Amino acid sequence: DHLTNTHKQILIYEALGVKPPRFAHLPLILAPGGKKLSKRIHGEIVSMTTYRDAGFLAAAFRNFLAFLGWSPKTEQEIMTLDELIQNFTLEEVHHNNATFNFDANNPKHWTDDKAIWMNAEYIRTMPLDELLPFIKTELKSAKLWRDEYEDDDKAWFEKTADLIRERFFTLKDFSQQGRAFFSEDFDFDQAAIDKNLKKFPDLQMWLPELANRFETIEDYTHDSIEEVVKQFTEEKGTKLGVIMNGARVLLTGLAVGPSMLAVFETLGKEKSILRLKSQVVWNS
Repeated sequence: DHLTNTHKQILIYEALGVKPPRFAHLPLILAPGGKKLSKRIHGEIVSMTTYRDAGFLAAAFRNFLAFLGWSPKTEQEIMTLDELIQNFTLEEVHHNNATFNFDANNPKHWTDDKAIWMNAEYIRTMPLDELLPFIKTELKSAKLWRDEYEDDDKAWFEKTADLIRERFFTLKDFSQQGRAFFSEDFDFDQAAIDKNLKKFPDLQMWLPELANRFETIEDYTHDSIEEVVKQFTEEKGTKLGVIMNGARVLLTGLAVGPSMLAVFETLGKEKSILRLKSQVVWNS
């Protein structure tokens, strides 16, 4: 931006009898189409509060911004602030302008895909004890937080957070896609219902039957749940995926997620049975 007036700044320093600093010029950040990215033109897409409110981690977004117009000599892309400082050199700054890719008319690509990917990597890989305070803040904002998560249910909360973070992209996902783990008031994805429940009408009777089998399990853990589900599947002459995918919709409202055996175990025996027997989805 200021390459054309740097010589004037140097003359001012010299006129004041002060030694000029060394100037370095970074490339511009452009929007798709080649225009300079600016708050006046592009509004919320360049506002830090937009990303904070959308569930981005500050460290992840800083990491993403550092790689716009610069790249280290290594293949490493996830870097802490200290690592960015240690690796940064002006020699590695790109000569060409960087492009911040987004599509204002497409909700799936409202911001740069690389920024979303990097945020997901941070959520998936950062030490759990560092992530938990951010999850707490998000659950509080969605009125899903319970004080027991720091007391009697602390171990359950930490295990659950670690389980569900694998597929999440932003902190908002904990209160939205992960809502069924923290509340009985959660929505069902219609596409998941159509694909994994309505397509197999026998499940309306089978899943409550599976719930009855769960009632007989004394040690409600991964291995015992797996044994019961496999035996039930064989008896019904169907595929394991049919049972698991249908159960996933009833238990979480979604078509995808963590291992269903882990979901059964994490939600617990009582909730699993209650949701498998529910006819709400079938009657909608």
